[in-house]
Amino acid sequence: MVILTFLTIIVVTTNLFFGFFVWVRKKNSLPSKIFLLVTISVAGWVLSNYICGVVKDYDLVLFVTRLTFVFASMIGLSFLLFTFYFPKNISRKSIVNVVIFIGCIFTLLSFTSLINKDVVIVNNQYINDCIYGKLYYLYAIYIASFLIFGLINLLKNINKLHGIERHKISYVFTGLIISAFAGLFTNLIYPVFITKGLESQGVVLSCYGPLFTIFMTVFMAYAILKYRLFDIGIVIRRSAIRVISFAIIFGGYLFLVLSLKDSISLNSQSEQTTFLVIATLVVVATIEPIRKLVHQIVDKAFESNEQKRDETQKKIRLTLRSQQSVENLLTLMSKIMQDLFNSEKSLFIEKSDSFFKNNKETFQFLKTMGKILIPEELPYRFEEEERYFFIHQELEKTDYSALIPLGQDDIFMGCIVLGKRKNHDAYTVEEVREMKQLQDQFAEALWNARLYQQAIARIKI
Repeated sequence: MVILTFLTIIVVTTNLFFGFFVWVRKKNSLPSKIFLLVTISVAGWVLSNYICGVVKDYDLVLFVTRLTFVFASMIGLSFLLFTFYFPKNISRKSIVNVVIFIGCIFTLLSFTSLINKDVVIVNNQYINDCIYGKLYYLYAIYIASFLIFGLINLLKNINKLHGIERHKISYVFTGLIISAFAGLFTNLIYPVFITKGLESQGVVLSCYGPLFTIFMTVFMAYAILKYRLFDIGIVIRRSAIRVISFAIIFGGYLFLVLSLKDSISLNSQSEQTTFLVIATLVVVATIEPIRKLVHQIVDKAFESNEQKRDETQKKIRLTLRSQQSVENLLTLMSKIMQDLFNSEKSLFIEKSDSFFKNNKETFQFLKTMGKILIPEELPYRFEEEERYFFIHQELEKTDYSALIPLGQDDIFMGCIVLGKRKNHDAYTVEEVREMKQLQDQFAEALWNARLYQQAIARIKI
């Protein structure tokens, strides 16, 4: 009971957090809106399944049980729609309209006795029994087919895509297939085909089925954190880690106290009061030392990374200052970028190079904006500006993973380009920040080296 309650809270809050986080960051994006609908449906399904076991009032149990079928129907519909619009929109709108129509019909039917005929209150068990209606088997086929077709859509996209897009969708696919098949077995296959009419056994197992949605959330979260799904950059700072660690410690203590309370037989009110007093004293005495220990570990990890980054920056600054030859400086910059970001190649392209003459949209963006371009992220920015589409068309012909413009005093000197990464990973937020720091340093060093070269040339004349 306590474990199931604890896991239910984690699954519901995790789904809602990531759903609303994605939607807030990309409100105008259709995939983000559908993703929010997926997470709300999953959270509602998990929570309503849990409530069905807690409540013993007949009318309320019947209503909430039918609500679980409504949320399950919404999961199937929203998931299939998600695969139509992520990572690229489907061209055949008629298919989308048919899918929405079928999904809405079954969602409305879920409120009726055709799907869920009745419920039986079981006072001596955690979960109540469910009596299925005449259309339940058709409903089960609808849910299963929508989930399977959605997974097939994702699988097709995996085979078509490359690079960062393939990595993103592979993680999403893995999480969804684990959650989908676990949910299908525990909530559809087991109670219908294995128990042979013994609904109580199937329903007891089904109370754990919704918890498997945590796999979907975790894999999507990993895709967001590592591959910046939906163009989202999440930077976990030291203060956030401290808050999260404290919440985990507090939750662990609460879980331990509740577990002990249920496992130990406390007959009288005085025994329960004594237990709570002792548990409170233990928590007060130990939580602060543990919190400090966790914070020390977190601070040490951050300080180690910061110290390593500072040492690298010092070496780069000293090396750049010692280079007065433009040719040596360009060679050095390319080698630093190639080694630091694990790319197959790195080179500097002058502003007069033929590459910029043949790719005018890219040249204008780099010259006027001075911002770093990550070609694999451009498809997720088409809605922001139309020119990102044309820049993406130009860069599709190349194998560049990043373009870093260099300029000084509004003068565009050229661009450092990085080839494909050896590990095929996407650039993280921290790596892009390192690029920006090096961009400023390299631009100043290159500017000074060229001024020095011009001064030497004038002296010789």
